[in-house]
Amino acid sequence: MSMTYEQLVDELREHTAEELVDLSELARHFAIQHRREEIRKNADESMNDYLAGNLAKPTSDIDELWRQIKSGE
Repeated sequence: MSMTYEQLVDELREHTAEELVDLSELARHFAIQHRREEIRKNADESMNDYLAGNLAKPTSDIDELWRQIKSGE
């Protein structure tokens, strides 16, 4: 069963305070898991870019940094 956001909010109004606390803990847990998956995906993509040599070379020279940015390195 799929609900719209509005339907979910309406449904939440029908629950007790204790149930809402439990639901908020579940939502918090799901949000943390979702964020961890995003971080893992970004880390994997970054590692693949690093291993493929697709990352810009670090530099403290501002002119070189601007050249890298403009060239899309």
